[in-house]
Amino acid sequence: MTEEFADMVFDGTGGEWKPAPPGTQFDVQPKHLVPIALSTTNSTVMSVPAVGEDCTTNDCPPRGNAVCVTIGVRVPLSAKVTAVRFYSTAQYPDDYAVPVLMAPGTDRAWSWYDGWGENSEGTTKLYYGRYHNRSGDRIRTITLEVDWT
Repeated sequence: MTEEFADMVFDGTGGEWKPAPPGTQFDVQPKHLVPIALSTTNSTVMSVPAVGEDCTTNDCPPRGNAVCVTIGVRVPLSAKVTAVRFYSTAQYPDDYAVPVLMAPGTDRAWSWYDGWGENSEGTTKLYYGRYHNRSGDRIRTITLEVDWT
């Protein structure tokens, strides 16, 4: 049996849930539901050095002086990614002791996370993000996490 619902669908290209287009058909036969095994892959935890001077833009060298790093996670080429999360210790007035979730495109305590991108390479997909530390005196700890099935 198939029914029409006003529901949400996952947009794999933008990595977010969006309203389903009108008329989208969903298979609602519960006997066919199978638990999905979810895997989580984390990047290494990275320390991003402080700039050591005043830094007012997110530009990386040679245009600016923010300390910029790219962090990434590899998953199998066949993986269906359900979430990509970025964590940073950046906070004001005092940094967090452990990295906490940081939204892309937000400025937090003299730091910036661009958001994530994806590249296929051989038998894997690489999910990556670029982080900009503008703090003159704070080393920031970052990590990237990818959920997939």
